[in-house]
Amino acid sequence: MSDLHTLIKPPEDREGEGNDGRARRGARDFDRNHEKILDAAAELLAEKTSSALTVALVAERSGLSAVTVYNHFPDAQAGIVVGVSSRVMARGVQRYVEQAPTLSGTEHPRALLSALVDEFLQNRELINRALAVGIELAAENAWLPDPTDLSLRSIEMAGETVELPASAAELAVLQTTFFRGAMYAWCVRSVSDEEFACLAVQSFDVAIAVAEARHCE
Repeated sequence: MSDLHTLIKPPEDREGEGNDGRARRGARDFDRNHEKILDAAAELLAEKTSSALTVALVAERSGLSAVTVYNHFPDAQAGIVVGVSSRVMARGVQRYVEQAPTLSGTEHPRALLSALVDEFLQNRELINRALAVGIELAAENAWLPDPTDLSLRSIEMAGETVELPASAAELAVLQTTFFRGAMYAWCVRSVSDEEFACLAVQSFDVAIAVAEARHCE
């Protein structure tokens, strides 16, 4: 199919390929391999039978060499875990972004939190194992992606139409702290899926309450 596509391309397109064409193909190959690595890592993290997430296992599952995996993720396990977790969070953010034009006020942070929770619930084993790996690698500053910046924007959107008791930045830090607490309790099975969903979405309300208490002191 690719050979036929090359043959039917207009002559001017073929003549202009040169280094630019090779660069584009190289970029496509890089992106494709990057996704293959993350897909393989996500599968391994989601499998209860997988005892560890190593570069060797990811390379074997993806069908790529260990050298290729290291080229994409020089930090090895830590970088891969962050990459996989970021994809889960990005899907949640995308769901929020699609809703955003129909939201107002405090619906913004709550919608973001709800979308993230839904993605986490759909990827429980992956998130659970990613968190465990992150704790093991904490000495190397490896952790799940920090959602504070994501929270910040949604809270800023809320602040455009309602009065907030603190700055968006302060509320984002508080909300992220409580969200992570709910996530940790869920991952260690201290709370059920339903309790996690409720607590995680309420992290915005808790942040508001704490900020109000601080400013009343």
